[in-house]
Amino acid sequence: KWRSRFTGAEPGLSFFVFVSAVVGIPPFFVTAILAGTFRVPFLRFFVVGLTGRFVRFALIGLFPKAMMEIF
Repeated sequence: KWRSRFTGAEPGLSFFVFVSAVVGIPPFFVTAILAGTFRVPFLRFFVVGLTGRFVRFALIGLFPKAMMEIF
């Protein structure tokens, strides 16, 4: 039932993966399982997730003191 609701929501699911990769809420592990459940193409998940994680760790590396307060 849930899969049929999200069938046409490819951009929304990609945005969800990106936000989860950057912010960490919900945990990226849970997002990976949900992406598989909703059949997000692997290449899209990989590229969006990798980009999000890169942004997250770049921000942590560039602004460590500010990121400690946020995360």
